[in-house]
Amino acid sequence: MKLTYLIMAHKDFKILELLVDLLNQNNIDIIIHIDSKSEIDLDRFIKKFESYNYVRFLEKRIAVNWGGFSLLEAQLMLLFASRQIGLGDYVSFISGQDLPLKTTNEIIKFLQKNRGKEFIEFFDIPNRKWSGNGGKDRYEFFWLVDQIGYNKSKQFVEIQKKENTYRKFPHQLKPYGGSNWMTISKECAEYICEYIINNPKIIDYFKYTVHPDEMLFQTLILNSNFKDKVINDNLRYIDWNSSTASLPKILNKDDMRSLQKSTCHFARKFDTKVDKEIIDELFHSLKLASKPYKVDHDIN
Repeated sequence: MKLTYLIMAHKDFKILELLVDLLNQNNIDIIIHIDSKSEIDLDRFIKKFESYNYVRFLEKRIAVNWGGFSLLEAQLMLLFASRQIGLGDYVSFISGQDLPLKTTNEIIKFLQKNRGKEFIEFFDIPNRKWSGNGGKDRYEFFWLVDQIGYNKSKQFVEIQKKENTYRKFPHQLKPYGGSNWMTISKECAEYICEYIINNPKIIDYFKYTVHPDEMLFQTLILNSNFKDKVINDNLRYIDWNSSTASLPKILNKDDMRSLQKSTCHFARKFDTKVDKEIIDELFHSLKLASKPYKVDHDIN
């Protein structure tokens, strides 16, 4: 079985380096988009992986803005780039601040056993998980996050509300939401690409929503024949219930036991400025579990 990992990175490139090292295997393709706003010597970074013939970096880099269409655009750039070289049997979207909790062999074994299933978090919109009117504001009004920023765009939405200017959801689709980090089959990924190619106006619509990366994939998949194959589990350990100021929680050494007990394939998010110890421990434990192994990295 071949796997494709599509990685979006914007900071903390030491974690990205460890992530790529842990995913290193012949039957893996990795394509990476690095936010154009990131301060990184990309040529030097790429050189670190010049011996890894399965690692590719998107030449075109865009500025990714929280809440904007740009995040979804980066995802789609990665998806279509992977389609050009040949999709793996399963395709996973992960961030550059993720780390695996399972070895590649364990992940492959799991997906072989569950072949044909799609691993996506999803829920109907409106939903109490999203504030306000349950997420309908995200698409019922024009958002211009990439153009004028989130705050000014929100002010523009308030004006539209006063004028009762509402947008209709496209193509008579039922809207769904959920995490943009997911693991889907090659067939499902192909379906998404073909739908977008044949229905370009769907992208025109989502360009002016907020957090479209948390709606488009779920909506297309749950309105298709793949619906009955979806498992409502994206196989990611993400703590949204913490009382910390930053959400999702930046994981630390206190989370180690929970991570070790988890059945998830990946965890997020990590930050070397917050806790290097858990990153180092996870890296070395995964290296030890993978054979053959060679521990040649240290985050200190």
